Amino acid sequence: MSKLITNQTNAWESVMAETFIEMLEAQWAKGKHLCIGLDPDHKKLPDKHKIRAAEMKFLLVDVVRRTKDVAACYKPNSAFFESSGWQGVKQLEELMEFIRKEAPGVPVILDAKRGDIGNTNVHYARMAFDVMGADALTIHPIFGWEANKSFLDRADKGIIVLCRTSNQGSGEFQDLVIRESKEDRVRRLNDDTWNTLFGDSPDALYQHIALNVSNPETWNKNGNCCLVTGGTYPGEIAKIRQIARDIPLLIPGIGSQGGDLKASVVAAEHRFLISSSSGIIFADDPKHEAELLHHQIQEALAMVARA
Repeated sequence: MSKLITNQTNAWESVMAETFIEMLEAQWAKGKHLCIGLDPDHKKLPDKHKIRAAEMKFLLVDVVRRTKDVAACYKPNSAFFESSGWQGVKQLEELMEFIRKEAPGVPVILDAKRGDIGNTNVHYARMAFDVMGADALTIHPIFGWEANKSFLDRADKGIIVLCRTSNQGSGEFQDLVIRESKEDRVRRLNDDTWNTLFGDSPDALYQHIALNVSNPETWNKNGNCCLVTGGTYPGEIAKIRQIARDIPLLIPGIGSQGGDLKASVVAAEHRFLISSSSGIIFADDPKHEAELLHHQIQEALAMVARA
């Protein structure tokens, strides 16, 4: 009987974790919120650890082996592989296949920041999901939801939309105020959501992105959208969370960029991933660094629970 129950439980978990969002839910249920970025920048290796670019895949494979118990997901950045030509792309493909085998149930985000007109996005989607086997993909919102339907229609995949990014200078466009009358907002959005939230306050571009991407009639029709919200701007994370109450947030910028972990977690409240890359993968002991950050996230979550 015990074996039967175990088999039924395993089968149920398999059914429940078919989509990217379901995979995240399973990770969050285990208390895991750490996204480990796999950005093989050879120049960031300490001198004593210098290796040939062709050997970088083995370093990343070792990182996955040593961190899989605390990682909620992995996020390889395609640019660091593409810059090495077809050999690098092959390494990326092999790395993603390794993660699926070594850490089953741990989703993989392809950080490629794609976005173009519709017929181009068809091929971007095929490459990310069908060739590379990614569970999620980062994209640009600027072309609008109709152009991005090639991504959004993949209901089993996560579509992670850039909203308020962590880099210095990101406010050049993302903080621009979009001035609309109440009537124009209601007409454009087909409801009074924005007016209810903000009244006559200034409306930054990133807030419009958060609202539009959370719209269940367009962008988030399949409930598979997420937002990139930089940990270097926790105040903006709080505003985004006010707009998009339940959308998962991917929070980069913690670590070398100086993002505030505790403030970011408190602002995000729930359904989030804290992303860290070089601070883990180039550490002398990646396992220790990953576990340390995992515990720091748990401490911050405890603050949210007490609030």
